[in-house]
Amino acid sequence: MGAAVRIGVLGILTVASVLLLGSIPAEGGDKGGRPLAEQPLVLDDDARVALLLGCERGDARGCTHLGVLHSEGLGRPTDYDEAARLYGLGCDGGDGWGCTNLGFLHGQGIGRPTNYGEAGRLYRLACDGGQADGCSYLGELYERGRGRPKDSTEARELYRRGCEGGSEFGCKGLSRLDGG
Repeated sequence: MGAAVRIGVLGILTVASVLLLGSIPAEGGDKGGRPLAEQPLVLDDDARVALLLGCERGDARGCTHLGVLHSEGLGRPTDYDEAARLYGLGCDGGDGWGCTNLGFLHGQGIGRPTNYGEAGRLYRLACDGGQADGCSYLGELYERGRGRPKDSTEARELYRRGCEGGSEFGCKGLSRLDGG
């Protein structure tokens, strides 16, 4: 196995943002030719401390980023309870990604029982705050009738909002509903 990619304070927000957005650039690579996306990530102590201090001081996005570290098991064992707590702090502080990520845990039953009602509530908060994936995931709940009655009109509108906001998932949902 090759060397780990060490992430410092300046790199942590980029890594967390990339994880939240769902794509890691594959260019670069180690001496063995593995793309960066396939290399283990190691966060240094300064990066962890910076995120923790930010979260403790009310930085909602910092709390969400810490949640990503816990849910993805970056530099620590995966801990969905702690991830959910941190996503909740992010969401309560106004970070739409925190709401979307916590909604995803509830909607997929990750580390807790599936709860489409709570997922929908959190996706709505995210969507109303302008977070595109929150709109898209809420659209899926309406399309499939999960935690609410099926409503293809509402699903289409939410997918459209998501797609226009840059959510690939929203664009795919919109295309599917439009027969594409």
